[in-house]
Amino acid sequence: MEGERYPQTRMGPIRTDELYGWTEENLQYAINEVFARHGASFTDRKISALFTRFAWYHPKPELSMEQIESSFSDLEQQNVRILHTAVLAKKEDAARAQQAVAAQRQQQAAQRAQQENVRAQQEAAAKAQREEAARQAAQQIIGGLIQGIINRAGRH
Repeated sequence: MEGERYPQTRMGPIRTDELYGWTEENLQYAINEVFARHGASFTDRKISALFTRFAWYHPKPELSMEQIESSFSDLEQQNVRILHTAVLAKKEDAARAQQAVAAQRQQQAAQRAQQENVRAQQEAAAKAQREEAARQAAQQIIGGLIQGIINRAGRH
């Protein structure tokens, strides 16, 4: 039919390996197209607008989606199930990918925090060394002054 993008959904069984290159959008469009061929009236204006331009689209608002789905051929029912399963698989893959990215970000943040902690410890140790060196230098100066006083007092 004119404008039909996925006639294979009504012409033969779809194999899952055929769907690997399909985007989630294409899979959903194919499902919607099957419903549109049977007169589904879409409440989503964007979806409805996609099909109203085709002469073969005759919406039947008096029918529920369940009634329309029951008018599918066995082949269409099987293909819609396969398409729906593929949509769910794509969503799960996307969710897993998002989880992996989030886990990677958390790991990177933990590494940065650990590096900051090591850097702070190194800075604290360096500061303590500087303070100890300054304390020792002050002790040497005071010790030198006291020794100088003692030496002067001993000469008199």
